[in-house]
Amino acid sequence: MRRSVQAVFGRSTSKKGQASLSASARSGNDSGKGSSSDASDGTVFSNDAYISPMDAFHKFDTDSSGDIDEDEFFHLLSTIGIKGNEAYQERLFRRYVKSGSKTIDYDGFKSAWLLLGNPKQELIDRGIDNLPKFATRHQLVRLLEKTLDDEERLDALAKAEEERYRRLQERRKQRTDYIERATARAGLELAAALDAAGQCYILGSGSTSQFSGPAKKDMSTSSFHQVGFDFIQSLWEKRVGGFSAPAATNTAGIWGRQPRKVVLSDNAVFALTDSGILSWGGASNWHPVSGDESSQEDRNLTLAQTTPRSSSLLMNDERMHRKHLAIIQEEREQVDERRASKIDELDIVLRYYGQWPVHFDGTDDVDMVSEHFLASVSLDQLLRSLLLRGKPCEGNGLTKHEMARMLAKDVQLEKDILGEVGQQELCDMEIEILDLMKRGKTKQSNYLKLKFAGIWKPLLQRRKEMVIENEKREEAERRINHDRQEKRYGEWDSRRQEKKTCSVLEHDGLMAGGITFRGRDLQTPRGVNNVLDIAAGSNHAAVIVKEGPRARLYTWGASLHGRLGQSEDDTEPLKDSNYPNLVGELKHVSVSSVSLGQSHTAAITGSGALYVWGAGSSGQLGFGELPESNGGYFCPIPSRLLMPCKQVRKIGCGACHTACIGTSGELYVWGSSDGGRLGLGRDMMATQHTPVVVESLRHESILDISCGTSTTLALTTTEHVSTNSRRSVKRIKGGRLYVAGPKNVLGQSFPAFGEIESLREKELVIRKISAGYSHQAFVSESGELYCWGHNLSGCCGQDEQRCRFIDEPKKVDWLYEAPNNLALRKPCRLSSLYKDSKGLSAYNAVDGNVDGNKMECLAHTQFEACPYFEVDLGAFVEITHVRLWNRTDEPDDCALHDDMFSKRLFPCYVMISQFPFPNEDLEGKESLDACMKLSVAKIRLTEDTRMSHWEVPKYITGRYVRVQLEDTNFLNFAQLEVFGHKKRSHGPISSCSSGKFVTAAVVGGEGQGIETAYQRAASADW
Repeated sequence: MRRSVQAVFGRSTSKKGQASLSASARSGNDSGKGSSSDASDGTVFSNDAYISPMDAFHKFDTDSSGDIDEDEFFHLLSTIGIKGNEAYQERLFRRYVKSGSKTIDYDGFKSAWLLLGNPKQELIDRGIDNLPKFATRHQLVRLLEKTLDDEERLDALAKAEEERYRRLQERRKQRTDYIERATARAGLELAAALDAAGQCYILGSGSTSQFSGPAKKDMSTSSFHQVGFDFIQSLWEKRVGGFSAPAATNTAGIWGRQPRKVVLSDNAVFALTDSGILSWGGASNWHPVSGDESSQEDRNLTLAQTTPRSSSLLMNDERMHRKHLAIIQEEREQVDERRASKIDELDIVLRYYGQWPVHFDGTDDVDMVSEHFLASVSLDQLLRSLLLRGKPCEGNGLTKHEMARMLAKDVQLEKDILGEVGQQELCDMEIEILDLMKRGKTKQSNYLKLKFAGIWKPLLQRRKEMVIENEKREEAERRINHDRQEKRYGEWDSRRQEKKTCSVLEHDGLMAGGITFRGRDLQTPRGVNNVLDIAAGSNHAAVIVKEGPRARLYTWGASLHGRLGQSEDDTEPLKDSNYPNLVGELKHVSVSSVSLGQSHTAAITGSGALYVWGAGSSGQLGFGELPESNGGYFCPIPSRLLMPCKQVRKIGCGACHTACIGTSGELYVWGSSDGGRLGLGRDMMATQHTPVVVESLRHESILDISCGTSTTLALTTTEHVSTNSRRSVKRIKGGRLYVAGPKNVLGQSFPAFGEIESLREKELVIRKISAGYSHQAFVSESGELYCWGHNLSGCCGQDEQRCRFIDEPKKVDWLYEAPNNLALRKPCRLSSLYKDSKGLSAYNAVDGNVDGNKMECLAHTQFEACPYFEVDLGAFVEITHVRLWNRTDEPDDCALHDDMFSKRLFPCYVMISQFPFPNEDLEGKESLDACMKLSVAKIRLTEDTRMSHWEVPKYITGRYVRVQLEDTNFLNFAQLEVFGHKKRSHGPISSCSSGKFVTAAVVGGEGQGIETAYQRAASADW
């Protein structure tokens, strides 16, 4: 730092003192204040020609007390080379000491600076060189004092503005953090409420990625606009994106709509929900528009269209295709508007600095303008311009584009209030300030900075007023919109409840609404309570609708080979339909279930009669062997198939075969037997033209059947069995899976129905099954999804790159994993240990043995007041349910009651806590009361049972679990099982559906807990 020693002190100072002080001042400025360009020092432009008295004062105030004591003052004199004995230095110190103290404050230090320094040199160093030639020292001191006052006033203003801006940024950050936390909490509560009403996950994208299309921006109907769907979509994408395998992100529209059933065709998905039938998917129309001179609009329309078969399934028409094109155009216009807005901002900034090239006029190339801005405008320029306008942005982490946006708003405000001429004057003033600072003209530059700040003072006030006005206006608009939305929602919900029970024939009630870009517009659900079931084949679909005393069948989609079953009385034969039409031949009977294959359909009536129609060349209709025909055989009218059994309970249609379940649970199959799909054995691999009973499954009672393209799955019935003891426990038995089909789909060949080895060893109980195009899936009794077969596009829930083919059922554990016993072999303790010749341990209660029939297998305390057992799960976990297994042994003395031992366990409390339960200095009732206050969930068990089961409230997390008696007695039991998840779970799978390279998994709603969950979400969002 260039300066003479007189700039600090003294007329009689040595050169050594000058160098020492210069280095000392430079060191103090660099270490204590930061670089001269740092906005924290309150200066706008750097000037290394001098330092202020304030800087020197802080340099020599080594203890940061705000005053300079005698030792610090003597060090200062020694540093700058002022000579004299101790008496002289002491007199000099006393001259400037403040009254009543032994230190010098800043005012005294400044007086010393003025009286002992060289005022002329200080003024010259500050750029004031036009001094009076014959000015006295007193006049120069007064002029220097005024100059210093101006510097300090400017510095104080800058620091005050910096402090104000810092506090503003802190408040903004606090507000942002608060809003983020509140938004996260509201998101969690909203997600929990939507989970309570059900959800759907799609694994795989289909053969042509038709199931991964973009979701709609909102789920509004023509009469009701849904607000906040973008937030729901973001929550869904965050959840699905966190899975370890890919899943579709476009099913947020199903979330919270109580999906009852989801079915898959080759190119479309249908979900039967509380909001009606929702659909998505659809293969693109890949055929190019004829002619090279076709318009861009026609080419875009081709991209927006779906194939005719997909259009029929999705109930689309030309009007919907045109609307899809309009949506594409609207999205492009929105992108263009954002790009134009960015160019306008950069235009203002570049013109302000005189860097806008003439050839940029009228350009829409935002990338070119952005690159030119980054190259031509420096960061220092932006920082200086914003700092002059009261926005010190140094160190705030803002990008150049963000600062450019801020400056563009300020420049536009200047133009609006001061006009073009006034704004140009400010621009010229900033250029002049920069030029003066470069030439060291500090006083003049400071004067212009004060003038600039004076001009901007009313602008700052106006900007604050505008911000307040905008906030008030936005708040008023939000309240008005909120009230309007509440009113409209109430009216819409009333209409919705009325329409739920109306006839589906009114106002196109069966039309399916789309949740993705290619689907139809949504509408208020009509007659949704009357829709009993839905099914889909390769290219057609069907619904069963209750109309009065009967349930009638409606079909739509591709009608080739008469698969829709619509007679000439209803529609023209063999014509595709994009709207559900009544199957007239069955209008006089009540239909209970329906199944659709690749090109044929089968339905069961309420009386158990079976009707089939559609293609029959492979014997899948079961009418018997027919003469050979080049054109094939088909039946366009539903015809009754006489069965060996009295009634048919369940029907399943594959690509070229059919299976059904008879009255007694026997299984019948017919149609093509290629690959062993009929499961009749190697001796019966020929086509079966009539129903044949599967003899190998005569010993089983079949509950469900599912036919895929080349496979058949059969599921046996389940039953609850009890142990043969006085306090029995019910267990589920059955639910065994039998498969038939080729090795290239099932992993091993099953020409006859058989069990998969790994499933038989696990004794896994299965609840739902589904056979697809080249893979299969099932849901276990505990709600876990298993898939195997070809894993194309990840349809089996595994990474496609690592698992192309899965040869045996594999659990999709990232989607849902059943709760497991988290207390197994975890650290535990008893309040006391019952000691006899055998010796008992607390670890007996977490070893996995629930027998309880032997004394040495129990956890046992002494006879005491409120004895307890507790276990540490080792980490915070989500606990779903707790099982407490009682002892089962009985007293040897026949004079004693049989339940003498078992009833000791009751009444007792089971408690969950996030923190350790108090164990020290508390006994008996005091210990129990303290633990109950600390617990986040608890239950009182009173009934003497073999196993006490507690369903813990949802989303309870804890680490410590305690069992404690209410009274004085022995505490003895066989096992404590604490079930839960180490990571957040979103509910067990209720059903699944396998299609062509895609799997749908449905998580059903909770029913009774929905209203409470939504109230919590509304409270968190308020």
